[in-house]
Amino acid sequence: MSNSNFKIINAGAGSGKTFSLVLEYLTFLINPKLELNHKSLLAITFTNKAVNELKSRVLNKLFILKTNPSKEEVITNHLKNELKITDEEIKIRSSLILKKIIYDYGSFDIITIDSFTHRIIRTFSRDFKLSSNFEVIIDNNKILSEMVDSIINDVGLKPKITETLLLYSFYKISEGKSINIKKDLIDFAKILLNENNRIPLGSIIKNSDKIFRDSYKVLNNRILSLKSDIKSLSTYALGLIHKNKLEKKDFFRGTLYNYFEKLKNLDFNFSNNKNLGDSLSGLGQLYSKNKEELIKDKINLIRQDLNQYYSEIQPKVQLFFFTKSLLKNWIPLSLSSLMGKKLEEIETNEKKILIDKFNSKISMIIKDQPAPYIFERLGERYKHYFIDEFQDTSKLQWGNLIPLISNSLETEYTSNFKGSLFLVGDPKQAIYRWRGGDVNQFINLNKKKSPFQIEPEIKRLKINFRSKDEIIKFNNDFFKNSSTFLSDKTYNKIFDETSTQLSHNDPGGYITVNFIPKTNFKKESDDLYLKEVFKKVKSVLSRGYSINQIAVLVRKKRQAILVSEELLKKGIRIISSESLLINNSNSVKFLIALMKLVVNHDNKRQYKIILDYLWNLNYSESIEYHDFVKTYIELKKEDFFRDLSLLLRNDFDHEKFKNFNIYEAIEYAISHFDFIKVNDVFVIHFLDIIFNFSVNGENNMYSFLNYWSENCDELCISMPEKIDALRVLTIHKAKGLEFPIVILPFLDDPFIQKRIINNIWIPIDDKDLKDFEWGLVNFSEKLKEIGFVGEQLYKHHKILFELDAITILYVAMTRAKTELHILSMKTNQINSLSYSGLFLSYCENLKSNHKGEFEWGKNEINKDFKEDFTQNFSLDINSNLNWKNKIYFDLNKNNSENKRTKGLIYHELLSQINSVNEIDFILNNYRKKKMFSNLNIKILRSKIIEILNHKNLKEIFSNQYKILNEKEILNPSGKILRPDKIIFTKNKTVIIDFKTGKLREKDTVQLKEYEVALKKMNYKNIQKILVYVNDSIDVIIV
Repeated sequence: MSNSNFKIINAGAGSGKTFSLVLEYLTFLINPKLELNHKSLLAITFTNKAVNELKSRVLNKLFILKTNPSKEEVITNHLKNELKITDEEIKIRSSLILKKIIYDYGSFDIITIDSFTHRIIRTFSRDFKLSSNFEVIIDNNKILSEMVDSIINDVGLKPKITETLLLYSFYKISEGKSINIKKDLIDFAKILLNENNRIPLGSIIKNSDKIFRDSYKVLNNRILSLKSDIKSLSTYALGLIHKNKLEKKDFFRGTLYNYFEKLKNLDFNFSNNKNLGDSLSGLGQLYSKNKEELIKDKINLIRQDLNQYYSEIQPKVQLFFFTKSLLKNWIPLSLSSLMGKKLEEIETNEKKILIDKFNSKISMIIKDQPAPYIFERLGERYKHYFIDEFQDTSKLQWGNLIPLISNSLETEYTSNFKGSLFLVGDPKQAIYRWRGGDVNQFINLNKKKSPFQIEPEIKRLKINFRSKDEIIKFNNDFFKNSSTFLSDKTYNKIFDETSTQLSHNDPGGYITVNFIPKTNFKKESDDLYLKEVFKKVKSVLSRGYSINQIAVLVRKKRQAILVSEELLKKGIRIISSESLLINNSNSVKFLIALMKLVVNHDNKRQYKIILDYLWNLNYSESIEYHDFVKTYIELKKEDFFRDLSLLLRNDFDHEKFKNFNIYEAIEYAISHFDFIKVNDVFVIHFLDIIFNFSVNGENNMYSFLNYWSENCDELCISMPEKIDALRVLTIHKAKGLEFPIVILPFLDDPFIQKRIINNIWIPIDDKDLKDFEWGLVNFSEKLKEIGFVGEQLYKHHKILFELDAITILYVAMTRAKTELHILSMKTNQINSLSYSGLFLSYCENLKSNHKGEFEWGKNEINKDFKEDFTQNFSLDINSNLNWKNKIYFDLNKNNSENKRTKGLIYHELLSQINSVNEIDFILNNYRKKKMFSNLNIKILRSKIIEILNHKNLKEIFSNQYKILNEKEILNPSGKILRPDKIIFTKNKTVIIDFKTGKLREKDTVQLKEYEVALKKMNYKNIQKILVYVNDSIDVIIV
């Protein structure tokens, strides 16, 4: 084997990165020195998809090697040369290790880095004071929303929080911004989970509420004082100019005059001209050379005084911009400590942990414990590490792995056989900086700046096995040219000629670059791009390619939706996670609008959604749109629903709809609006979402609509990948994939987009803010107005945004195997820092063809299309709509589907039965409707009698007390609560909730919430009971 036990593979797109990793992994698996111990190997990658690919490749290769090694000639020759073994030995060892892996598959550790960190956290859960059965939360939005709700609910109860949020609301009003502080706070809270913010946040959260409030007053008072000083000094400066009978036109371009005039009017909306200081000090031009001598003399006479005013004003202007920048995020920042504590409370109470906290928690353990101790606790002893996509590894992730890897690298386990590390990555594909990925770690390792004592062996894979020759040549040349746009020399070198890829002698390939005309309106440019996309698709199909060989890659979800909708209109079959968003279904939008109406959401907006749907569906040919909408849009809610029923000739009752639990409400709506199809895949998935939401404890429309507003952009239908349709996906999702034909539209944006607000940290060195080392400011060119620190910060982040832009483009343009079609915009800024600037610069001296497009290679007819690229796909839809009318199942079975259905049935029956005497009457009604078999009726009767006769429930259900079933309670925050039963006995009020499954902390929390609401309604002596209906009945008095 190779002498080095630390190898780094720098692998460009399509160069066999995965093959190299699998080959190295197999070499260790089959190595006689390893003694067939697959448990000592740990391969880490970043996605479950990559894990599955690596595992399947390893197992597939082992299976081939154990049967016929000659079929894998490259691998077999490598193993023979490296391990000095024969074909027969390869067969034997492959067979043995394959059996061991299959029999002990749980120890076949090719896993995601999150899975590995999860394993460490579970091992050290007691050290972290975590419950042994904690739940990992992948989706942050719901728990962040819950945390922010908890803070907002304290308004009026906790003076400090009330004062802070009032200050924030007043600040937003003064800035003319929306006062939707919940959305702001949720967005801001995300910084708590991004490890890029760990160090600044660590110093900030130490400060008390009082320190923050005092400093906020200091900042506001400073703004007032600075405004007063700047106005006064500017007024004096202008006075001096006027006193000497000078005016704006007398100064070079009027720049100095404008500067003082704007500041006199407290207009800070300007870019400071750096040359002003030089002009005033005599180093630059203060007036035009052809000005009359008298004017020049007058200006020269007061030049020194004007310079004095400028020298006094400019530091104040810089301090004003700095202070103003800090104020924008100061109040949310003051809540960071509280937010962190609230998150910890929620995680503790609900036995949850956010996946984004894994790395920071592990860092706390790793830094204080020796590696052997950690391995001992894990029960594992990894000796050989393989890390995929290293360029996307974050500082914390790498920092957590270093001590474990270092221990293995420097330990000799058998004769001359130490632990090892095999890293694979490509800095040109580092597209995850926003979530903590740090490409500089990989760059430094390539420069042999290593955290280990062992020097790495570095190899670059030069041959591109994915793309045809013309595409490889085009990309090499294009990115060499584009690298000159990068300000930083280190990043520039990543894309220069040293990264040029070699062809694997696959002639052919076709590339086009088209520029749409520049427009002033987004809608116009979108339409032009969509038109060009369709033209490209038609052209490709006309040359014998299949629809499933085409992919359209975009940078934003909005663009994916536009492309999907346009191609669907044109009759093109497509598959896209964005096109499969449940929120894009008109039927689902209709149902959501119905729910919003009954909980009093913005009536006219919901009317319009419903009316638009109906007009497009049934009335577009018989009545003008505006006439149709005008008839209904001004009606009161009751009248609207009445006229809607008349129009559609149904008996939909919105009060009934409102009073059902949410799942039944949607069933009721679907059964009354026959244009909502029962077998609509979007509707079925929508019902699944509602069901899953309901079984987690909340079953009312208000709560669901909050959940929907926060998650609707992520909820989509899962579909198999190999379906006969064109793929539309974002570039991030396309990473690691390849397609015969790639179309890239919408490539015109600047590298730094002004519409997108990026918060960055700025160091604070301010005597009035001595308790603060860091502040959070918005990234924009205004940073340069702050002074030297701001200028350096702007330059640093500009470099990073440039790199982000180029790497995402590199990933997109290297997905193509046969054809690459680029769509950009014709602008006047050829060398600007934008995608259009890159392509215009590259094509500047080239000739376009007769269609006005630039092309490389030939657009040949596809001769070798094979049908087996996809599998036929059909969607088998099994609707559970009106489940109450379709219950034919065996209650004795305990599979997961039956358990779920049982839970629904018991919940439904117990909501109607208030005493033992009512059981037979209710069950007979179900028997008459043939909803249960006689066997199921018998089982249900026995179980319900057991529940109602339980020693802790018997008196309550003795038919002598008033019982309210699923009665809604509106709490002060507007949240609707719905206890299963409220019973009013002689001396107490009893709340009962029926559940299935195991006891959960959140069930208890929910009951306490009901209790608080009832106490506010002056009900006293409240008893809370949880009834868990499983094979046994558990009654828990809370």
